[in-house]
Amino acid sequence: MKNKQKGTVLLEFVLSTFVLVMVFAMLCNCAFLLREKIAVASAAREAGRQAAVTKDMRLGIEVGERVMVSSGVPESRFTVRVYQAAQNLIASEVTCDSPLLLPMIGGLLGDEWSPYLTFHKVLYFRYEETPQN
Repeated sequence: MKNKQKGTVLLEFVLSTFVLVMVFAMLCNCAFLLREKIAVASAAREAGRQAAVTKDMRLGIEVGERVMVSSGVPESRFTVRVYQAAQNLIASEVTCDSPLLLPMIGGLLGDEWSPYLTFHKVLYFRYEETPQN
């Protein structure tokens, strides 16, 4: 009777430990994903603002890239585009592929079953032409 109880307790311990480790891994992964989602939004905002103020698209791209790199995202995983969307309208677009620690979490979040989750943000900024005297 005692041996059966020891085996049952050990099995429960192993199963509960496995579940706790998986929950901890999911929490860590969600924290990394949230950090990168915030970085994408911030980079799009700063890139578009800089381009709208200076009317220099290349400077806007550089600022967006600087924000992403300072957030800890490697340059190989993101793209920053700033372009003239219409007259007096600038668009900034940032895309980032974030790796998943648990490969199946993408499907649970509503994305495809891939080892990456893609964050994409497009913002539009209007600028005014200053009249010359």
